[in-house]
Amino acid sequence: MLASACGKSEETEDKGTDAEAGAESGDDVVKVAWILPGPINDGGWSTAHNEGRLAVEEHFGGKVETTYKESIADGDGAQVVEDLVKDGYDLIFGASYGFGEGIKAASEKYPDVHFEWATGDAPSDNMAVYFGAGEDSLYLTGMAAGAETESNKIGFVAPFPIPEVIRHINAYALGAQSVNPDATVEVVWTNSWFDPETERKAAESLIANGADVIANGGDGPAPGDVAKEKGVAWTGYDSDQSENYADVWLTAALYDWSEYYI
Repeated sequence: MLASACGKSEETEDKGTDAEAGAESGDDVVKVAWILPGPINDGGWSTAHNEGRLAVEEHFGGKVETTYKESIADGDGAQVVEDLVKDGYDLIFGASYGFGEGIKAASEKYPDVHFEWATGDAPSDNMAVYFGAGEDSLYLTGMAAGAETESNKIGFVAPFPIPEVIRHINAYALGAQSVNPDATVEVVWTNSWFDPETERKAAESLIANGADVIANGGDGPAPGDVAKEKGVAWTGYDSDQSENYADVWLTAALYDWSEYYI
């Protein structure tokens, strides 16, 4: 039901279903691309979006040809969009708020190409915006954290101070305080969607300051690694890590992007 993302600028391409299959059946092949802020194996936001892409391939078969660009930094998004348009892609999904400027500019420059901006704002004739009501799930996740904490201190490892993330943190805190009025939520900003080393340090500092529940608002499981090492509870984001972190796992807000992409 939810998500958020951003990373380094290393491009990776995966050409999914062969366009020739659609051509043989007499159908026009639609070329669809995804731009992802993290690697497709981040175990979170970018993984979830890539699973949605694979669901599109499975559902439409030879009628679509898909590709993805992973680990794209915000500042590199505009050039990636330009390259995809030149390669003939009909529909381009930008799966990060930080890709907005590049997508908006491209939508004005290329009116015959369709764009979608995850977590974005200000849609236009050929650019849609999409997201899930993540704050609803974050409220419930916060309830689990509020019920679990004994120190009444919850630590939240957060990516960027942008509206979607602030909304999620507020919902999480309200959920925690709905079951435990004494619960507090301390936030450490990493200023990255996917930076395992910085996320680890943030989680360690929160635990050192008394937090006995760690919340994760970024794309990877690094805060969960620290929680497991320190023996404190963890609420994740974007993926179900209950099997990998069974001893400390509480719950997480999840998205199934296939429901939207198909």
